[in-house]
Amino acid sequence: MGFSDTVYIRGASMLTGITGIGGYMPYEINLSGGRNLKQLILGSPTIVNTQVSSSALSGLDACSILEDLNIENFNGSSFTTLNLASNRLLKNLYATGANNLGTCSFANGGIIENIELGTGLTNLTLQN
Repeated sequence: MGFSDTVYIRGASMLTGITGIGGYMPYEINLSGGRNLKQLILGSPTIVNTQVSSSALSGLDACSILEDLNIENFNGSSFTTLNLASNRLLKNLYATGANNLGTCSFANGGIIENIELGTGLTNLTLQN
């Protein structure tokens, strides 16, 4: 798999985790079939992804039992918002290096335990 290759995951609804793809700098990610995903590691601690945009990360609302999300170093100039309002079971968000991320919203009544964000945050919504 190389940069800009399209990858289709058949049977995605049966997966409980996706890890190890951060090095391929994913820039269009549709998670609408990931209803059983608990762990989603899309970022990388060493590789900065400048290709990803907010609209390219779609289907997160279908991941209703997601517990861990890593979008570390998602630093595309149009990766500015992240809506996690449907992810009530989310415990951990790792978004260090996502320095263009200005708005981040979490689920009302969520059980978030750990949040690591980049330096560009201007609006954070946490509700109980």
